[in-house]
Amino acid sequence: MLSISSGLPAAVRAKALCGAGVLSYWRGDSQQGAVFCQEALDAGQEIDDMVILGEAQHFLAHVAQNRGDLDQGVELLTASHENFLAIDHRWGIRRARNCLADAQRLQQNYDRAARNLEEAIQEQREITGGRDIMLAMYLSNYGNVLNRLGRYQLASDCFREGIRISQALNNSMMIAYLVDGMAGNAVLSGSPEEAALLIGASKGIFEAENIASMAAIDQFDHDYYVAEIRAKLEPDRLHELQEIGKRMTVRETVDYVLNQNRLAA
Repeated sequence: MLSISSGLPAAVRAKALCGAGVLSYWRGDSQQGAVFCQEALDAGQEIDDMVILGEAQHFLAHVAQNRGDLDQGVELLTASHENFLAIDHRWGIRRARNCLADAQRLQQNYDRAARNLEEAIQEQREITGGRDIMLAMYLSNYGNVLNRLGRYQLASDCFREGIRISQALNNSMMIAYLVDGMAGNAVLSGSPEEAALLIGASKGIFEAENIASMAAIDQFDHDYYVAEIRAKLEPDRLHELQEIGKRMTVRETVDYVLNQNRLAA
């Protein structure tokens, strides 16, 4: 188990506690991560370090969400966002907005999630010029929110832009997430067979990349899309189309989506 000496200078110890909390969280020990992050939060308050406060609150929010306390997750992410805003910490602000939007999606508060993602996307474009993987991720998240709001054309545009960015960066994992969102877009806008094909294609990419599971918020949307597809297709037809999709290469999938190739009857 990690331990942080109490004899360290206050600022150094606060950063070490925060780092230990993040490390523990990503190693799968969210309970120990929460202990470290809470200590980091207390230390950050003592020395008035907004970055430490924002970071600790960010990961404590993830822990809260993982145990099902969505309200506390939103409260902590809101505080993290405010602390980063206070010092104009641009990267922290964008990340907090994206994560706050994820929490609001789990609460099915899609209007607020959309506003947070719109701001994050605008700032990311201004800073990076629109060619980085974080923008692709924000576009994927925004597209899924727009799907829920019934704004299908704008959602489709977001997914396609994200796929173009991800293709240019050779990031197949992000393409898989975006294609999954496109599947949802297809079924919700009246094309369940196309959706089944794309769900299969997304799954095929995930398997090729050895990705065993989605992030919780993406799984939440994926399960909704699959339920909608199952409600509209016979099981045999669904299975047939998913298998066709799984056999598509990443390049074939990207070409299908970007060129709006229609599914043959």
